[in-house]
Amino acid sequence: MSSLDRVTTTHSSPPEQRHRCSRSAAAIALTTFPGAIVAAGPVLGAIYASLAGLHPTGDPVADIIWSALFGAVLTFVVSRANPALWILCSSLTVFAVTNTALVAGYSLALVGLWAAHHRGLLTRVNRRPTRPQLPEAGLDRTLAGIVTGPLLFGLGDIAVDRSSAAITAAVFFLGAFLANRQPSGRPYIGTKALLSISAVGLAGIGLLSGHLATSIEGHLRVAETSGETAVGAIRDGDLELALASLEITEAELGLAIDHLSGPTVAILRRTPLAAQNLRALDSTITNSHALLGAAHELGDPTERLDSLFRNGRIDPAELAILQARTREINYHTRALENGLHDADSVWLAPPLADAVSLLNERMRPLFAYREQIETISAGLPDILGINGAQSYLVLFGNPAEARELGGFTGALGVLDLADGTFEMQAVARRTLNTTPATASVLQEVPPVRFLEHKAWLWEQNYSAMTDFPTLSRAIRDLFPAMGGNPIDGVIYIDPFALQALVELTGPVHSPSLGRDITASEIPDLLLVGQYELYGPGSERDVFFGELFEGAATALRSDELTIDLDSLRTLSKVVAEDRLLFAPFGTSQLAAADSLGISGRIAPIVADRDYLAVSHLNTGGNKLDPYLERRVNYDVIVDSETQQLFGAVEIELRNNATDDLPAYVAGNVAGRPGTTRSTIVVHTPHEIVEWSGVSGEPELVRSFREFGRWRHEASVTIAPGESQVLSLRIAGELEPNLDDSYSLDIGHQPLAANDSFSVTVRSEHGDPVSSQDFTLTQDVSLTLR
Repeated sequence: MSSLDRVTTTHSSPPEQRHRCSRSAAAIALTTFPGAIVAAGPVLGAIYASLAGLHPTGDPVADIIWSALFGAVLTFVVSRANPALWILCSSLTVFAVTNTALVAGYSLALVGLWAAHHRGLLTRVNRRPTRPQLPEAGLDRTLAGIVTGPLLFGLGDIAVDRSSAAITAAVFFLGAFLANRQPSGRPYIGTKALLSISAVGLAGIGLLSGHLATSIEGHLRVAETSGETAVGAIRDGDLELALASLEITEAELGLAIDHLSGPTVAILRRTPLAAQNLRALDSTITNSHALLGAAHELGDPTERLDSLFRNGRIDPAELAILQARTREINYHTRALENGLHDADSVWLAPPLADAVSLLNERMRPLFAYREQIETISAGLPDILGINGAQSYLVLFGNPAEARELGGFTGALGVLDLADGTFEMQAVARRTLNTTPATASVLQEVPPVRFLEHKAWLWEQNYSAMTDFPTLSRAIRDLFPAMGGNPIDGVIYIDPFALQALVELTGPVHSPSLGRDITASEIPDLLLVGQYELYGPGSERDVFFGELFEGAATALRSDELTIDLDSLRTLSKVVAEDRLLFAPFGTSQLAAADSLGISGRIAPIVADRDYLAVSHLNTGGNKLDPYLERRVNYDVIVDSETQQLFGAVEIELRNNATDDLPAYVAGNVAGRPGTTRSTIVVHTPHEIVEWSGVSGEPELVRSFREFGRWRHEASVTIAPGESQVLSLRIAGELEPNLDDSYSLDIGHQPLAANDSFSVTVRSEHGDPVSSQDFTLTQDVSLTLR
């Protein structure tokens, strides 16, 4: 070799030196043990990645191929990076692993790898000076890539969910960019080629995906439009239009599903990224189509309920069909919910991600009701006596004389259900009460007020408790002790709920009045009219029995029909707590809770305020239909100390006239028409001061009941006069995350609804937010 050649060799350019080094490395790769391990790095990385749970497409065969490719590329990338960086990444990733065996295995491997690297064992792959050294891509970097790759790719399977894809993409991109740069800052030619191939592949996938999207877009748009029409029709009560629109939606989704089975889709299903989008699209469309099909099988809910009542009884076969349809709808609802959750991925294309998010938001109410529907379906056969005879005590409440539940118990009845048939028996204004009873028969200690009402002596006080499930258990003990038969639950119904039932049955004939009674007449007739027509004797007992027995007979009639308007009216009185049902069985009570019919008092929530105002008639008259209430609640919450200061102002007006029957007007304080009431404020906060009430100590008191304070004050109001009571309270309220003020308001179902006002003030007393409304049911407010 000439001196010129030697000089050229000695002083060759850096690219030429690297090229020679690479050729030397290739020459020894298969002739030395360390070189063979380096050459086998991509294969080992691919195998390990496939075993670690990498599923880029969901297809077993395609996943093996893509796992091998990913492992090879990953090993190539990390072989040029600092091993300490990748060992550190692996170490941090171990902390996200939930599997104990994986943690132990990875930890031991990392400790051994780091120890070998620290002692220089991994970089000294060839100690013989006569043999060329391996290039910069050493065994330590290869092993680091083998360990790190599966961990990053497997994050979604072992611990981290949404962030795994983003972490993997960011780390690979950064590693590839930094590890494959020349000193001059230009990427290697190999990296350029890899990026070019990737770009061409992505372009092809994009073209195929665009073709597929164009094919199904029209069907999805029609399905969306008809679905929105169906939702609007359901809201407007047009079930015929709703069912027709849902049928169109179902058909269009079926056509979209057909497009998802073509040859183009078969290719895309085996391609990363496209496969994930296809899975999300397929799952969403298929599950939505199945759910609509189940809803179509259910048909018109009113027709289904109407067919449930046949020949004056509940048809067990129709109930079984209804349960089967309900279970099918719940199954597909759960499948859609799970599918939307699984489809929520950072790899989704923005339009599809937006569509999935929108569908998830729109379907959230249905998802929330799924468990309730399952609970109702499970408890319904026992409630209706299909699985065994049931006997329920019916309390006919009358708000003409107020009690905690709404009205005093004006009459009692027993509803028997067995094998789908039902009978109303023993409708009377008094219990049998043939056996002396005392408080000792109560298995649970009731609230103070219930003990003071002595319901074991006076049946009209059966409704003297706020929480209906607790009250029903007390009546379960009292009723048999007072001469009745054992019961399986208690029903409360007031005149407005009876009105809703008569709207289902049609007019009820009254022989005593010699005419039919329509639904619209019932509230006034029971609140006021009956006392004008009859005195306190047996005639009113006869009339009462005729009315309720007539309604029960009409419910058993073959001509009973159920329409949407009557269901809405019935739903309204349930929301107003005018129709309550608390059975004793666990599954039955859970079903009643899910229906919102159990009358369970709302729990106190730490970051929500609570207020309920009620009153009890303590004058022995029927003047509460003439008592008008207006409640104003002013509240200040100190944002720093979370101290709450509130003022509850209750304005009462007695609108009684002088021409009322004596039985109605009573004789409080020697003057007919005068009301005497105990006003009750239910709140989690302690009392500061009552004002505007009598100074007699026994008429103003506070005690705990159902996890909250019960503040009482007595007031007497003459006819035509008004009285304003004010209660100041103080307590604490945990802050909301958005610093808003939230309030739950309890409703007492009386003859007239309260006018209600809530005002939130700043620490300085300035009004911040307020709201005025008529309180017709329990309400939850959020004011800012």
